[in-house]
Amino acid sequence: SLLLDAYQRRDKVGLVTFRGTAADVALPPTSSVDAAAARLETLPTGGRTPLAAGLLRAHDVLRVERLRDPARRPL
Repeated sequence: SLLLDAYQRRDKVGLVTFRGTAADVALPPTSSVDAAAARLETLPTGGRTPLAAGLLRAHDVLRVERLRDPARRPL
């Protein structure tokens, strides 16, 4: 699983959700795969899928993380 890979590599994971008409940072980048797994379990589903808003929000999160740690490479 993606979370297991992140744990083994000591990577950070984050989660941007998008539904309805908006995108939200559901989980800021973290090294806690437990927090990520717990957050995934509680995500609401349904409605529209504003993909463009989700991609823009993810881009913003990755830009900030890149400023915090220039050695990190987002995937």
